[in-house]
Amino acid sequence: MTRLKAVQLENLRQEVRSDGPSEPASFARARLRDRLSSPVLVGRQDELDSLARVASGPPALIVVEGEAGVGKTRLIEEFLDAPGFEVPHRYRGVCQPIAERFPLGPVLEALRSAEPARTGLSPVTGVLRPLLPELAPLLPESPEPLADPAAERHRLFRAIRELIGALGRSVVVLEDLHWADEQTAEFLRFLSPELPEQVTLVCTYRRDELEAASPLYSLTARLPDEIARLELTLGPLDREQVRALAGVILDTEAISDQLADYLFEGSAGLPFVVEEVLRLHGPGEDRVRRGDAGARRSLEDLAVPKPVRDLTLERLGTLRPTAQALVRAAALAGLPADEALLRRMSGLRSDRAASGLAEALSAGLLIEAGGSRFSLRHELARQAVEQDLPAPLARRLHLRAARALEEERPKPLARLVHHYRAAGRTKEWIRYAEAVSDRAASLHDEATACRFLREALRVPAVPPVRRGKLAVKFLIQAFNSGAEQDAADVVRPLLDDDRLAPALRGELGLHLGHFLCQTGHDAEGYAEIRRSLDRLHSRPALAATAMAFLAQPFFRAGNFDEHLRWLDRAVSEARRSRDRALRIRLSGDRACTLLFRGDPNGWQAIDEIPGPGSDVEEMRQAARAYGNVADALLHLGYYPQARELVEKTLATGEEYLREHTIARATAVQLDFALGNWNGLEERALALLEEGEDRRPHHADLEAVLGLLRLARGQVRAAAAGLERLAEEDLCGVAMVPWVSGGLARLRLAEQKPQAARAEAARAVALIERKGAWTWATEAAPVLVESLVSLGEPENAAAVIGRFGEAIGDRDAPAAAAALRVCRGLLAEAEGDVEGAGRHYAGAERRWQALPRPYEAARAREYRGRCLLPTRRERGRRLLVEAMDAYRELGARWDAGRTRATLRRNRLVAPHRAGRKGYGSELSPREREAAELASGGLSNSEIALSLSVSRSTVEHHMSAAMRKLGVRSRHELGARLERASAAPGA
Repeated sequence: MTRLKAVQLENLRQEVRSDGPSEPASFARARLRDRLSSPVLVGRQDELDSLARVASGPPALIVVEGEAGVGKTRLIEEFLDAPGFEVPHRYRGVCQPIAERFPLGPVLEALRSAEPARTGLSPVTGVLRPLLPELAPLLPESPEPLADPAAERHRLFRAIRELIGALGRSVVVLEDLHWADEQTAEFLRFLSPELPEQVTLVCTYRRDELEAASPLYSLTARLPDEIARLELTLGPLDREQVRALAGVILDTEAISDQLADYLFEGSAGLPFVVEEVLRLHGPGEDRVRRGDAGARRSLEDLAVPKPVRDLTLERLGTLRPTAQALVRAAALAGLPADEALLRRMSGLRSDRAASGLAEALSAGLLIEAGGSRFSLRHELARQAVEQDLPAPLARRLHLRAARALEEERPKPLARLVHHYRAAGRTKEWIRYAEAVSDRAASLHDEATACRFLREALRVPAVPPVRRGKLAVKFLIQAFNSGAEQDAADVVRPLLDDDRLAPALRGELGLHLGHFLCQTGHDAEGYAEIRRSLDRLHSRPALAATAMAFLAQPFFRAGNFDEHLRWLDRAVSEARRSRDRALRIRLSGDRACTLLFRGDPNGWQAIDEIPGPGSDVEEMRQAARAYGNVADALLHLGYYPQARELVEKTLATGEEYLREHTIARATAVQLDFALGNWNGLEERALALLEEGEDRRPHHADLEAVLGLLRLARGQVRAAAAGLERLAEEDLCGVAMVPWVSGGLARLRLAEQKPQAARAEAARAVALIERKGAWTWATEAAPVLVESLVSLGEPENAAAVIGRFGEAIGDRDAPAAAAALRVCRGLLAEAEGDVEGAGRHYAGAERRWQALPRPYEAARAREYRGRCLLPTRRERGRRLLVEAMDAYRELGARWDAGRTRATLRRNRLVAPHRAGRKGYGSELSPREREAAELASGGLSNSEIALSLSVSRSTVEHHMSAAMRKLGVRSRHELGARLERASAAPGA
């Protein structure tokens, strides 16, 4: 105990013992009761030491987790008050347990009193002026808002990070993050890897109350080395620590075994519950120390939160009516409230409210929470009082609170929603719910915006037109969020409501169709958008938007001829609206559609995309157009040109964050095609982690990861990823052949040609339905290979015929190379070795010209394989060259397959001095097999990964386990690590 705390505690004890007239004994006991918590922190010295050590070297991120009542807040307070911990600036924000959480609430609360240690904040921090009016004199003017939600959110995050960085040496504490809004969690994930150098960030939460996908789980996962980190999990106290805590609180060592047992068993070791029980019983009551019948009954009933509820209500019952009214008002307020608000809620005069407040504070039921605001001691006590209120009284108090809060500036919108809803005032509740949703949307917290609108749409009394407008907003936010999978069910009934004007129903149908297409229900979505057009004659901009959406080639519904027709209509409609941003979008879509058809006019269409002016939306649509055209060129096989457009997209400015992310995903696909595989997996994973929502480009990145892992022989991981993408139809339509092609090749390697045919045929069916044979590059060859392996050359010839007729003289270099591979496979199956060799050689030249080195090596492998019967040495040389090319890429799976072909044909030359003997050391193949087995792969999976037989794997495994001295595959991992670490290993 510090000397100051000891003196304070002794002074209070003296006041209780005093018989002087200065203060009634009941008030003295009440004052001591209010302070009756442990003056020292029991059982947490190791944690305090760890906190001090890490915080001494900022930047530092500290995460403290633990269940309710375990002492997270007390630990942080002791840490901040520890002697020698000198930090000039300390900021604290606390999340509140209300459904109407405000975006970035705890962060903004913490920064309201910010005192930047440096001036000259950049213009980007001006976006904080409306959110932090207290700091307006220190902030630049607010910049113009950005049209793109993701870009605006990114700018807001940057502004907050800069402000925190300007605080100098400081500690920022954010508590109870299990109640945080989604945007707060996303901001913390954004901030953590780039924490300002003089800042210590402390976060506390209850892990068991976090959402399953919360970013808070991984705050410390990817921190750079220069940021110190600490993760603390506070557990309950043990029996002796509970005894010590009770002894310190009661200032005695005479804690009986009976009382210690009751406290420990009933509190489950939670310090808060122990303190609360002892506080509410009172410090001087001998019955508590003795553990008599009264105490025993209370303690036997102890269970969180029942004892706290019972004892809180018991204490509440001892207060006079005025004090009770103030405590109930504070419970209903939800957040710390000032005396004026509590007085209005309780309906008391000023003098009576003042005396009632003093009594409630003396009794320890209310505490001063800072800034002359008052609240219950803790959330459990608040809930106990609130739940005990009769419904009519609760509604009356909530209405009083709402009326009082209406007078605050700025209005606390989320709290007004909370109180009007609880008061049963539907009209006001809906008005403020929409206002909160609009504010959340402006901060790009779409999940919060959706939550408020969803609740509003469920209210039967909302007028139809009002409900329709709310539904439009809801669908827009649901589309932006990507997480409201059942949003369509919420709004579908409104489409049949004749009380809505046709234009409003058309607008609703447009957004519903847009949402359905995004969630994979393309056919229904397209049909809904077509129906909406009949109702949008009076809204040319919306009609053009609907047509432009129907013209997009990136969804499964529709075909390219339809898309072009819709584009022509959309361009005509857009002229009526004179919307330049819309014309940029339409021009980009037209270029994409022409390119995907292999129409040479697509190149001219690229040049005809209007250049953007200074308008933000025009620039965003230009970035979108460049990115989409880059994607089209990628699938056609024009890789350098695609790279140029990716760079053009990224040069449009960092405001267009979503378009940038999609362009970077396209760059990852480009690098896979070009064979730039070094570091590619890490780049793809980093991009996946950046996305706050599940977006279509995420699935495209996962497809690249699956194909990369397959080529490297990570068969199990590749199969799991590709199968999930195929089963759930997650990829954009142009990437479906990549996924199906990879899975079909895997099935062929597993000796499952029928499964391979089914997988590849699924992609080819989609290609034919869309009229998009330029997308057949990845799927058509493996479909042909599956058919010929099943003895169906006629069906293979039919596929090739349709492929060749569709490609014709179209401008599609990758598809043309794939067509040559298909013809080579059929010729080889029919015994035309020379013809097959010519087709494979032609395909290889085309692949190399693009360049696509992986496919070029495969064409060379096929060519070498088919030449073995007639030109053995030439075939062997080609296979060895293909194997070397695979190895250079890191394609171990393909290299192993090629080596197996050489081995089957007895073309692997023995070492001149005979086969190398490894003695007690592992051979390379034995080590490979052992490493794969240590990763959990079965012998069959290892055989597939290494392109060898299962019996060969069994031989390698037997030798490896014998040499390593292990009896179980579970021991392999550790033994391999020790063997690798041994000198000379």
